[in-house]
Amino acid sequence: MRAGSPSIRLAATAVQRLPLDRSRPQLLGGKLAIRGTRLAVSLILESLAGGMSLADIDQSFNNAFPHEALPEVLKVASELADPFHVAA
Repeated sequence: MRAGSPSIRLAATAVQRLPLDRSRPQLLGGKLAIRGTRLAVSLILESLAGGMSLADIDQSFNNAFPHEALPEVLKVASELADPFHVAA
């Protein structure tokens, strides 16, 4: 990917918001992660898309997913699905 590509700009924007953080390459290969955890945003999104509930995610990942991170995780998914935004 080129530095000016929409995906790179999106990732940089998402990292600045709490509670998401760019992981160190040696932990999650540099994937966008939930701050303070070793959970990639993509893992949570895949879990939700696969039909898991928050209770299922808690059970599967030893309650490591902070529920207050869910709005930001969903916002990342929304931005990836449609990066075009209309000013309100």
